[in-house]
Formats: sequence, structure tokens, C-alpha cells
Amino acid sequence: MANPAFDVDEIGDEASASESSGSDEIGSESSESGASSSTDAETTTSDAETTEPDTTSVDTSDGPATSEESTSDSTDSTETGSNCKDSEIDCNGMCVDPSADEANCGECGFACDDGYVCVGTCELKNYVFVSSMVKTGVMGGIGGADALCNIWAETAGLPGSYYAWNSTEGSFPNFDFSKEGAYVRTDADETVVANSYADLISGTLLAAINIDENGNPGPIVPVFCNNGVAATWSNTTPSGNFAGPANCSNWTSIIGTGKIGNHLATDGTWSQYDGCNIPCATALPIYCVQQAP
Repeated sequence: MANPAFDVDEIGDEASASESSGSDEIGSESSESGASSSTDAETTTSDAETTEPDTTSVDTSDGPATSEESTSDSTDSTETGSNCKDSEIDCNGMCVDPSADEANCGECGFACDDGYVCVGTCELKNYVFVSSMVKTGVMGGIGGADALCNIWAETAGLPGSYYAWNSTEGSFPNFDFSKEGAYVRTDADETVVANSYADLISGTLLAAINIDENGNPGPIVPVFCNNGVAATWSNTTPSGNFAGPANCSNWTSIIGTGKIGNHLATDGTWSQYDGCNIPCATALPIYCVQQAP
């Protein structure tokens, strides 16, 4: 018999209401929890997106040099010889010309011995000069002209023995000279005239032979054919051979004429100035050339 105090339908309704209420509460809590989680996730994502990479770290590995290091290396290179001219080399921080530096001839630290000159390599040094004294065509022949050269050189304190650059049919530089070494003037810088005998007779000199045995400019005697020519007895071709019979009777007479060179020139006229034979009574200087031992 049913208990009137306990209504089954009411119980069922209450239970359904209770379950529905509980379900709504759980759903609400879930929704709130989900919204909270979503908000936290968005915050985390936003933080991740706005975080910038750390650029303060230093790479200590042995990698390529930084631009600052490269600039430093470039500066050091410039300071240690990169400013040398094309003809120069860097020897311990100094720019030197290996073709002319007596202490670094051809390479750093290779010094020429006394009596040698640097012309790319160390070569025997031969002095060449135009005489400070003037002579007529009477010199006592080729032997007398050679003797004059040796007297003048010795008086000036120059070393070695000398031949005159004068020619006769049987005696001329290509026949008589030793042909060894380079040729320099007697000025303070010992200016190179020719790097070799082959260069001396090439028709072109590196510098004019216009300095006398004492290191002073040679005498200039006005001549009738060209007052701009520094006339010098020669009768020798630029190639070192006999230039013909105009040589004051083999340098023994004031009769006749003699061929000359121009000691201000660096072309072939230094030895043979054509069209200007000079009377043998004229007093002119001569060239003197040291001979390698």
C-alpha cells in the first residue's frame, strides 16, 4: 500500500530537477574553466610573439673575423708596407728599391760589397767622368790620353785605372776596354750612367756624363757649329768603334780637325756629334772611363 507521505512522481521530478541543476552548474564551471584556459593560452601565445631574440650573446668560437677585426687587420697591413711603390719592396717596414739599394740589392738584407754598385744585382763599380782640364788635339796619342785620365783620377782620389774614350784606327773602346761592371758618375749620389758595358754602347745613357773627376759639372767650351753643345774630344761611335780619320792625326797634332761628342747628351750624340768637326787647336775636355781589374 502506498505511503501517501511519499509521492513517487514528486521524487522523480525533484531528482530530474536536481540532475539538471547539477549538469548546468558543471557545464557552467567547464565553460568558465575553458574560457580561463583559452585566455591563459592567448596570453602565453602573445608573450611568445612579442618576445625578441637575445642579440647580446657572444660567439667565442673560432669563426670568421668580425668586421671590426678585419678593419684592424687592414690598417695593420697598410702600416707595414702596402704603401710601397710598384718598384719597391717592404723590408722590415721600410720601402726600398731593390734595383738600387746597396743594403737591399735584389732582396731584403743583401748588401753589396765595397767597390760594387747595385743595379738590380751587385756589379763592379766603374767611374766615368768628363775631364775638368781641357786639351788640344795634341795628347801624345792614345797612350798619352790614357795617361792624362789616370793623372786626373789619382789627383781627385778616385780608385783604379782609366782609359780615354778616344779612338784611332787601331785603338778604340770595343777593342781595348775590359767591358765588365756598371758605370757611375763621381757626383755625391754616384748616379748610374749605364748598368753594363753593353748599355754604355747601346746609344742611350741613363744619365749624361757631364760631371768631372772632382764631382763638379764639366767644362763647356763654345764651338762654332753649335754653342749649345758641350764639345768633348772623342772620334768614337756610340757603339764604341773608330769613327774615321778626323782625330788630329791620332791625337798628336794641332793640324786638321777632330770628331766630338756632347757631354750634356744621353742619346748617341754623347759620343758622336755629327756635322761638327772641331779644329785640333781647340782645347776641349775628354771622357775617362775606369777599367775593371
